[in-house]
Amino acid sequence: MRWVPLALLPFAVVTCTGDDASNGGTTGDAGADTATDGTTGGDGTTPTPDSGGGVDASSDATGDAGATDSAVDGGRDSGVDACSCAATAPSTAKCVANGCLVWLAGGASANTFTGLAVDATNVYWTERNNAGQVAAVPVGGGSTRPLAQGLSFPTNLAVTAAGAFYSGGPVGGTAGFVAKVALAGGTPVALASGLVTADGVAADGTSVYFTDYTAGTVAMVSIGSGTITSLATAQSFPDAIAVDSTNAYWVNVASGTSADGSVMKVPLGGGTAVPLATGQVHPRAIVSDGTNVYWIDEGTTTTNGAVMKIAIGGGSPVALASTQNNPVHIATDGINVYWTTFEGGVSGHLFKVPVGGGAPIPMAASSSSAYGQVAVDATSVYWIDDIGAVMKLTPK
Repeated sequence: MRWVPLALLPFAVVTCTGDDASNGGTTGDAGADTATDGTTGGDGTTPTPDSGGGVDASSDATGDAGATDSAVDGGRDSGVDACSCAATAPSTAKCVANGCLVWLAGGASANTFTGLAVDATNVYWTERNNAGQVAAVPVGGGSTRPLAQGLSFPTNLAVTAAGAFYSGGPVGGTAGFVAKVALAGGTPVALASGLVTADGVAADGTSVYFTDYTAGTVAMVSIGSGTITSLATAQSFPDAIAVDSTNAYWVNVASGTSADGSVMKVPLGGGTAVPLATGQVHPRAIVSDGTNVYWIDEGTTTTNGAVMKIAIGGGSPVALASTQNNPVHIATDGINVYWTTFEGGVSGHLFKVPVGGGAPIPMAASSSSAYGQVAVDATSVYWIDDIGAVMKLTPK
């Protein structure tokens, strides 16, 4: 069922049940403590009220970390609950089983939010429609701030200290482009134009890297000089692109229905593009942590999608997750890999798995809307919900 944001409060705070392990309690009382609680009474491990003698009838060995139990916390210590989350209005927050879920921004038509990026202060996204925009909201919630509006179909997005970089333009013709807008907002500046289908975009401190899906080209443009350098041509429908300190990586979708897709790399300084992995069925999103490359192999059915990994130097691809239902986007922090599923456009999931492998861990789900792009920072994971919303979960 679709999650409906909480009522908009000036500062919405929601507290979950259950003691934090740091307070000296274990499971916490299921029943309320009595008013005669002593100053060192410990929380009981069973729902037994206080005996009135200053300790719970079933007490912990170390006792409460606090001086007294709160009279309104139902037997839990005040201020040390497992989840206490907040968001600045109009963003809203609520506790869920695995942390604090925040509705950061939304309200647009379904399926119009596309690109997503995060830095230390803001989350950025693109809205791909005829009145398209690049927008931002503080990571702690608050009002949406447009960086640029009235754009032609802005799609994918990358952010560095130098600005927000996005691809856009209608599919077909030669109206595709890559542009830049300052993080403070302002008039966009075109970095590359005349593209047939401007698609993937990535950036580092000096350059922006992009693909032209239909023309089959991969290129880079200097942020400072505007000089465009070709990195690869004659590619088979290059889509998403990623960079690290040494290489650019992208996926070639090819037919999208047979095992003819590939994962490619080329040195940032130029050279011959070489395949890292072949035999992929509809490879899609891609990221790198400087040690490995991770990508989505979307597959062709509801059970043959996969999350893949390979060392940047090459080797044998490893499936971190298989039998996935329409996986679409991916992110990594070098510890875990995070991905979203589209599931036919009617439902979605957010998962993570350690980069070394293991069982996928569900993080969020919707039974009535699909999930889109995903991004991470030091504490949280962010994603697009196709109802037209930007979501955040802490901890990641």
